[in-house]
Amino acid sequence: MLKSNLAVLMAERGLKIADVYEQTGISKTTLMSLADNKSKGVQFETIDKLCNFFGIDVSQFFVYSPYLIKYIDKVDGQVMRITSGGEVNNFYFRYFEISSDEDLTDDDKFGDPQKEYDYYISIMLDTLGEYDNFDKIYNNLNIWFQKNVTEELFKRTIDIFKEGHQSKKGKYLCAFNIGVNRKCVYREKEIQV
Repeated sequence: MLKSNLAVLMAERGLKIADVYEQTGISKTTLMSLADNKSKGVQFETIDKLCNFFGIDVSQFFVYSPYLIKYIDKVDGQVMRITSGGEVNNFYFRYFEISSDEDLTDDDKFGDPQKEYDYYISIMLDTLGEYDNFDKIYNNLNIWFQKNVTEELFKRTIDIFKEGHQSKKGKYLCAFNIGVNRKCVYREKEIQV
């Protein structure tokens, strides 16, 4: 995985996209896609201009992690395929959903205890024996890549929930439990289906 450090470089210098555009002539669209890491490709000339502008070399412009991650949608979860060199690891994250209409124990609940949720939703690594393998990979990721993995699982979990509730139009307040790296990230989100 490869990401640009453009957003960090600009923040460290108190610059905005418009400032970099004025100084380099690189289009604002290109700069925004690089800063947000949404770019599918970038020209060498663009990288050369940016490295020159910031007074850095290419290794300071990019952050690299030796993993390629692909997500495969499943009805009841996600498979995260992580490739590094010739090694391929598939990690299955299972989706769970509990309605507040069900008889819930305190162990079933998470999120803000002051809120009443319509649904408690979890996506967790399915095979406990896989935690060690996943931990090794996850802990070797740069913090930005760790955040990206968690955000992608969160987004895909919301998609699974929406797909399963298309016939029930409305707004739902949901608490999400994303199990990554033996840690659970609790979030809450109001979802319109």
